[in-house]
Amino acid sequence: MNEGIRQSLLKNIWLHSYARASYQEVISFTESLRRFSSIQPNSHQRAFSAATLIAYCRPFKAKKGVRLPSDMIPDEYAELHRTMLTLRDKVISHHDPITPRTSFGYLNRVSIRITGKNWKSSTTFPVIPPKTAQEVQHLAGILQKKCDERIKTAVEALRLDTHFQDGDYVVEPEEDSDKFTIRQTT
Repeated sequence: MNEGIRQSLLKNIWLHSYARASYQEVISFTESLRRFSSIQPNSHQRAFSAATLIAYCRPFKAKKGVRLPSDMIPDEYAELHRTMLTLRDKVISHHDPITPRTSFGYLNRVSIRITGKNWKSSTTFPVIPPKTAQEVQHLAGILQKKCDERIKTAVEALRLDTHFQDGDYVVEPEEDSDKFTIRQTT
């Protein structure tokens, strides 16, 4: 196997393994969101909403070369995917005052309560609604399966060519490089 193909396989194992881990987190976070959905929006729902957005978007927002390709998104989930990326970019990562209205409501809204001479201001934070959390959870499951398929294909190709023995291995990026290494740990 030439080095270019080997590097491509190692990169695919690394990329899809990290993405898979993110989608495991998304499934867990959305389950928690759905569990808290029967009560008024609160700090738990906001925290799980932020965690869901961060974990979902992480594989698509990595540096070029190790970014999950958008062609993994099924067409019927394209709008949800775009909404998740927008929320991550305009609410979680940056408080952008120019945001679209979504099923989550207006984003980055400031509320002010005036009582006599006193005032109190607070910011709103989108809470992922239960139906949307269920859709995100389903999409994460689909993406996790796609990652599994791509990891399996890369591992099988590496194993056939290099005759890896059973055991534990680590795939890691080389420091300050676009290359990856694999080494047996046991």
